Amino acid sequence: MFGEYAQIATYVQSPQESFKQNDPYSSERMPPYLRPSVLPPQPWSGKKEKSGLGEDFIMIAEFSELEGPKPVLTIPKDGGSSFDQNTFSVKILAVDHQHSSEGFTITEDAQVVYSDLELGVFAFVHHLVLFDNTARGFVRPYCIAYITSQQRKIMSFYEEISWQMKKAARYLKYGNRMVFVGDLERHLKDLEHTKGFLLNQVSKIRLKDSDGGDGGQDIRKNAEAELYKGLQTIRQSNMEIKEILSILKPLLSDRRLEARFKVLEEKAFQNPAPLGADNLSLQENWYNDLSTLNGLDTR
Repeated sequence: MFGEYAQIATYVQSPQESFKQNDPYSSERMPPYLRPSVLPPQPWSGKKEKSGLGEDFIMIAEFSELEGPKPVLTIPKDGGSSFDQNTFSVKILAVDHQHSSEGFTITEDAQVVYSDLELGVFAFVHHLVLFDNTARGFVRPYCIAYITSQQRKIMSFYEEISWQMKKAARYLKYGNRMVFVGDLERHLKDLEHTKGFLLNQVSKIRLKDSDGGDGGQDIRKNAEAELYKGLQTIRQSNMEIKEILSILKPLLSDRRLEARFKVLEEKAFQNPAPLGADNLSLQENWYNDLSTLNGLDTR
């Protein structure tokens, strides 16, 4: 009995359904691109969905000689977690902002506004160079990027963002130069120690030659020639390092800033950061330890 009702219902149509089938402008008869959308309009821009940006964040990236451009740090720590940071690092570090010149020079910073309309991503990028005694030419390019999906934020607060970027870059560069100068001075002492060892070996070889005997004289001459090559290399490295120190040391004249760095360094050793936490300067009120630096020159 109930089955008969179901069979009859399949053949019985309501007036509305009958009208839809006979209507030539019915949405079922239209091609997909002409059918009206019944969904409410999206109040947010679709670009945000493409980029994967849930919120604005700051990214620090470096140009690694082995791995190429790569992200190093994000603020906050989980910022841009759904965003392709590796690909974006390649894009913003693809251009070399260093002015090529012979010898060791101090490179000026550069600021650019980057736009990726396809992804709907905009970034204010501050390019800088930090020194590393293990890097080629002692230089390693870095950049600090404020990344957002809303271009108006960068345009409206351009001057403020630029000023804060310059201030942060100055602190980074000053601390980096302090560490780099210390590394070079230790390396200079190592070279002097190696130089003394090689000179001692040369003296021993000459002493054996003065004792007489032709046995192994050619071997000793070859060994002495190799030692002289090593001494020449040490001499060249010694001169280069002293030249670099003569350029950097006059720039380290802010004793007040150095004292603040030492205070933060001591706190870092006394209070190690918990696992998974943000940087030391962002925890609790330790960031306020740098508040006294706001009046300093940030050039």
